[in-house]
Amino acid sequence: MNPPPIIRDYESAAWLEQASRSFWKIFVATPFQSAGTKIRSVRRHPRFDYLLVRDTILKDSIQSLPVVSETPESPATPYFRKQDRCLHFADGTASGAIPITETIIRDILDSDLVIADATGHNGGAILEAGIALALKDLRTIVVISQDKPKDLHFDLKVNRVVFYSQADPEQARRSISEAITRAASAYVEEWERRLERIRTFLTPEATRALNGYGIMLMQWEEKGKPVGLPGMFFEGMPEWFYNSRTLCNQVLQELIRARILWIHYAPGARMNPPPPVDRWAAHCTPLGKLFIEHTWNRHLIVPAEVMAHYDAVHRTEQTLLV
Repeated sequence: MNPPPIIRDYESAAWLEQASRSFWKIFVATPFQSAGTKIRSVRRHPRFDYLLVRDTILKDSIQSLPVVSETPESPATPYFRKQDRCLHFADGTASGAIPITETIIRDILDSDLVIADATGHNGGAILEAGIALALKDLRTIVVISQDKPKDLHFDLKVNRVVFYSQADPEQARRSISEAITRAASAYVEEWERRLERIRTFLTPEATRALNGYGIMLMQWEEKGKPVGLPGMFFEGMPEWFYNSRTLCNQVLQELIRARILWIHYAPGARMNPPPPVDRWAAHCTPLGKLFIEHTWNRHLIVPAEVMAHYDAVHRTEQTLLV
């Protein structure tokens, strides 16, 4: 297994996965020993019960994450509409020896948050925690441990560590829940910076084209029209968009490179009247839809009459250039 190629090939796909997911995905790096099995360690420590920690502490702790169904008036952000919460564990064995496979690295990459339990210095859990610390915003990683602070490996002390005891599940849930809430806020801030970086490097033409697409997307959804069917690219877009085939292609390529659009090509699509012809269309990716909602907040999309004004200004600019 070679992590760099996995990261290079999958990082952008992980962004799309996060943007499209309707629930909080929390990857948990943890020992898998249950009661009666000591964790292998050179230091003394209490016994660790994976099932007890999972079922009575972690599952309750993540209930602090905001979801739309519980807070419809004030979700985490206008454009993040998580509807549920899900803990994701790598498959463990009785001995706790977990191979760090490509699947685990991908799971860490596309997770929203990471909980790393360093209790007992379990090799698999520590390695997964290290991968998460290298790949993700440190603020979205919650490190927890039942060991004493002096026993924690110094490499894990880069994060605030939540020390807990499974003997006091109520206090453990409270402490871990507070840390998860902070991590969720950091996750939203990270996405805001990520979307801001995308917007910073888009040309004005690409931004305006995406604005027009956002207007159509909103209209389609209000009318219940299907989104994603083959058809004319950006049908109904502002006039300036169609006046230059070169500009149209440049904007299209720019938005595809930014993972905001994807191409749907339908060979031999049926037409009325026949004969069948190949058709294609460009549609928003989940990241693109998130970008539109973040940039214009759904209700702030520029009205069509303002876009018409932009068209007039653009035509004047082109006349002056000629």
